[in-house]
Amino acid sequence: MTTKTTITLYGNVGADPETHTIPGKEMTKKVYDPVTDEVVERQYTTPEREVRTFSIAVNYKQDGEVLTRWIPCDDWTGLSALVGAGDRVRLKGYFKVRSYEKDGEPKSVRIFVVKDLKIERSKVRSEAA
Repeated sequence: MTTKTTITLYGNVGADPETHTIPGKEMTKKVYDPVTDEVVERQYTTPEREVRTFSIAVNYKQDGEVLTRWIPCDDWTGLSALVGAGDRVRLKGYFKVRSYEKDGEPKSVRIFVVKDLKIERSKVRSEAA
């Protein structure tokens, strides 16, 4: 059993969250069937899912200088539906490293997976006329 360390981050949202739809798919997996005592192939269908992605700016000090780090975030539960650019938020969750290949070279990116989100301070937005 793996445990994920829960981390709390405070930061400002850089842009309005974008919603991406992950299509469902059918796949075949090999599983052990204890009734027949054999490994068999089973069909599985994953449902269509939505993820909201955004980045937050987190300030930190290094050698007396204030620096900003942008942290990409994934929200799989829709907690960021009311969040907009410039809002100050408190996020709880964990980091996940996602690996992929681009132009034949392996790449990896560290994403913060949001499990809880609170808007600490909303940026005042002008009303659309």
